[in-house]
Amino acid sequence: DKYINRRDKYMQRLLIVDDDIVFVNGMEMVLKNEERIIYKAHSVKEAVAILKEEDKKLDLICSDYQMHDGTFIDLMEHIKKYGIKCPVIVISGHSEEEYVEKIKKAGAVLLFDKGFLEIQKIRKSVSDILRSVEI
Repeated sequence: DKYINRRDKYMQRLLIVDDDIVFVNGMEMVLKNEERIIYKAHSVKEAVAILKEEDKKLDLICSDYQMHDGTFIDLMEHIKKYGIKCPVIVISGHSEEEYVEKIKKAGAVLLFDKGFLEIQKIRKSVSDILRSVEI
């Protein structure tokens, strides 16, 4: 289910969080390559379980804004609580100004509107962000 190559500790680790299973699987196909491990969560609760696993060093989180058990804001509280320092991208159908402000204030580095997704733009943005966080 997950693309995992345990022999290579230098792989980039991404977490995709969305309660739309088809969207999560589609994003996995868009973002997966031989240098990346993709973790998938379909709720805030599942994402938090992944965040709590101590061996997980995440390089990027892609999250929806609204999920059935909480919001991106709730997820960000857990990210901060566990001291996880990685960029977070929000991909959401909520592109109204009030949501954009909340999303930026909570710490997202980028926001994509689900209604106007461009696969190449997402791939490039994710690659650029991951390149900027490499040590």
